[in-house]
Amino acid sequence: KWEVVIEVRECDTLSIKSEFIDIKEKTGRHLIIASINHLENFKCFQGEWAHEFSHALLAEKIDLIFAGSPIVTGVSCKELNRRANILYLAQLHIDLFVDDAMYKILGREFTVKNLLSTHSCILKLKEKKDDPKITNYFKNPTFPYEIAIILAEDQRYKCGADTTRILKEISDKSLCQKIEKIYYIYKDVPPLSWNPERDLRNLELTTQRVVSEIFPNEKWRPKIVDDLEFPCRKVWSVG
Repeated sequence: KWEVVIEVRECDTLSIKSEFIDIKEKTGRHLIIASINHLENFKCFQGEWAHEFSHALLAEKIDLIFAGSPIVTGVSCKELNRRANILYLAQLHIDLFVDDAMYKILGREFTVKNLLSTHSCILKLKEKKDDPKITNYFKNPTFPYEIAIILAEDQRYKCGADTTRILKEISDKSLCQKIEKIYYIYKDVPPLSWNPERDLRNLELTTQRVVSEIFPNEKWRPKIVDDLEFPCRKVWSVG
């Protein structure tokens, strides 16, 4: 078991970054960023906590890339920032593998309940669409990917949620089309196998497919490569 460190900051969502402490012993630590609210109302956020700890588990069992990873490249700083932003969106389906781990460890009931809760929350947010903070959420570049994950996981775990209702609530037709396009990529993502080589390859292939189909003007493709500084871990290459 790796050390878990919780750093309290002002934040809306939990996040995690895992790193090695001793390369030879392959031991490390997980840094989880949380707010006071996340700590004081732990039960209300137990789905989010379980999700972050599932990231940690995959970081230990498969590779650190499942809980944050550096990027290597041979391009300029300006181009690196642009490609890094695209990569961030293109590999958001990593949560499919993370929730597969949660499903395996915590069971179907917990995982499905968490998914249905997320689905319900998004529908409630639509009722508050006049709130500037809510409006910004729906305009966030990650939004279509997050909805596509919900649609894919409903199929993956056979939750029985009325996921089409989310799409019906979205008036922007081009946004709906984008969500559906991403969903059709996500629904083909193989389940977590717990085989590092296979899971890393599936992560890479789907990330490349997202770049190819959602960002068709991009000619580069992200690749998972060995870290030259720490050969026991993988990193993303966007060069």
